[in-house]
Amino acid sequence: MRAVCVIKGENIDGNIFFNQINKESPVYIEGIINGLKPGIHAFQINHFGDLTNGCVSTGGYFNPNINNKELSLISKAQPPTFTRNRRIFLGDLGNIVTNENGRTLIHIKDNLISLFGENSVIGRSIVIHDDPNELFRTGNGIYNGNNNNNLNLINGLGCGIIGIALEKSRSYL
Repeated sequence: MRAVCVIKGENIDGNIFFNQINKESPVYIEGIINGLKPGIHAFQINHFGDLTNGCVSTGGYFNPNINNKELSLISKAQPPTFTRNRRIFLGDLGNIVTNENGRTLIHIKDNLISLFGENSVIGRSIVIHDDPNELFRTGNGIYNGNNNNNLNLINGLGCGIIGIALEKSRSYL
């Protein structure tokens, strides 16, 4: 299955493609975004595909596997408690890096999100933030950091809705 997200923001645009062969395979996320300031930016899938109020109406991180009690405990956690062997927010795709020319290349292999089934990311949204997500994933998938302000990043620089793409739609990579 193939999906696409067209990112728009003030002076920001790009296309992000999602590819997944079947529900057991990883999702490959690739794309190019232009217009972000150089540096590190949080990159996440949000719960709603609603852009009626810009990126604000997309809700918070997409996370079907967490209940309100767990979320309350996480938001109060101190750094030693916070480090996990699992991703806390399914929609947290980490950070992306923009070069000095304002160009961001995205290449992510993700084993947790899916384009299939009840918890598919299709119809959800991608949001890109000005600041990095301090609750970053390390290379082995473990969370580090204790900036609880990043638990609910709302105001995005750019966002778009993830939709089903033509299987032969052109990738920009």
